[in-house]
Amino acid sequence: MTQEFIAAQGGRLITAYLPPYAPELNPVEYIWGYWKHHELPGFCPDDLSELGFFGRRALRRMQRVLHGSAPSGNKPACHYNMQVSN
Repeated sequence: MTQEFIAAQGGRLITAYLPPYAPELNPVEYIWGYWKHHELPGFCPDDLSELGFFGRRALRRMQRVLHGSAPSGNKPACHYNMQVSN
């Protein structure tokens, strides 16, 4: 049915083959994978703004580690001690 619709468009539409899910072709997948296992394991945000807050915080921590400015011997904080008290 879809191919019939495309054919009826008189050449205005073309189709392109897309590979199956390939996370290695999408660099952000590496960050999500790292967060899932190292930065935010077991983290379940209440909303998108909470995910954004902790995500930006994790990225800053990762940048410090990559650029060598993180204190030596410190392990990344897990979600449970990252909670901000009100």
